[in-house]
Amino acid sequence: MGIIAIGTLMAMMLFTVANVVLRAFFNCPIPGDAELIEIAMVCTGFLGVAWCAIKVKHIRVDLLVSFFPKRAQYIIDALGYLAVLGASTIIAWQSIVEGLANREMHRASPSLEIPIFPFYWVTSFGYAVLCLVLVVLIARSIREAVKK
Repeated sequence: MGIIAIGTLMAMMLFTVANVVLRAFFNCPIPGDAELIEIAMVCTGFLGVAWCAIKVKHIRVDLLVSFFPKRAQYIIDALGYLAVLGASTIIAWQSIVEGLANREMHRASPSLEIPIFPFYWVTSFGYAVLCLVLVVLIARSIREAVKK
């Protein structure tokens, strides 16, 4: 998923450069450029979130927690992961529901008329994988807390 997210990000960069060149030198921008970038951002962000969690490269503010004993740090990590798991489960579930509703209503992007329901499902898939990663991270934190 990280490779797909990185590939989509690179494609977005190349697309933006091409659009700028076409607009500046040929006065011919790519139609629906903003819509395509928005769709690519959904794929980049929501497919990359689980990969970021696996690599433990997410943003952390542990200024106070770093002063606690190791066992307390692992317990706090597990509780934090548990809270994120709850929120991620809700987001994954509601993204499926929203995708089904949008498919039923035949909603599409304004200019290019690209159906938008699959991108809700991309969001749901990304968060579902994040939920699996969080279960592993919770188990790892608990295991480390018990060891210390």
